[in-house]
Amino acid sequence: MRVEAADPREHLSPAQMCVMGMIAAHSTEGGGAILSKRQMSMLSGYSDDAIKLAVRELKRKGYLTVESRFAEDGSRLSNRYRIVAPG
Repeated sequence: MRVEAADPREHLSPAQMCVMGMIAAHSTEGGGAILSKRQMSMLSGYSDDAIKLAVRELKRKGYLTVESRFAEDGSRLSNRYRIVAPG
């Protein structure tokens, strides 16, 4: 999957591009990617805060959907991330 800004005027930061690349690389067909922000931080070398900000901005810009996931006992699991076309 090739990741680029849909609108050439829309600027994505290096951290946002990195997050998009990791999600694309770890996505299953139609299922998105299941990664923790900590995993993304460790894979990328960006800080936890930089990853949180990148994810928040990508959601705001319409590039990502984030699905919270929970175990049967109610404990949190890593989120599922899906890349979507903004619009």
